[in-house]
Amino acid sequence: MVLNKKDFIEIEFTGKIKDGEIFDSNIKKDLEKTNLNVKPKPLIFCLGEGMFLKGIDDFLIGKDIKEYKIELLPEKAFGNRDSKLVQMIPMRIFKNKSKSSSRS
Repeated sequence: MVLNKKDFIEIEFTGKIKDGEIFDSNIKKDLEKTNLNVKPKPLIFCLGEGMFLKGIDDFLIGKDIKEYKIELLPEKAFGNRDSKLVQMIPMRIFKNKSKSSSRS
């Protein structure tokens, strides 16, 4: 089966930077190699609708369903790093937050 725009797909993935360090994954064995404290869960999205990385959409449309290794340039992923957009926040700020806060 060939993947088409607007197909809903479920993928397992591991995102790595050039040196091989894992920065995100939904694969249990890969998450165990990191200090990421997340439970693996499926990633389901509509192909070609901007719900995931543009580079993934562009690569998968027209491809058969199988396993791929994809290398993305920054502009097709999260963009080039811009140090002006990075803000350092002292840990004490988070330690002083009320533990009763909850996310809705």
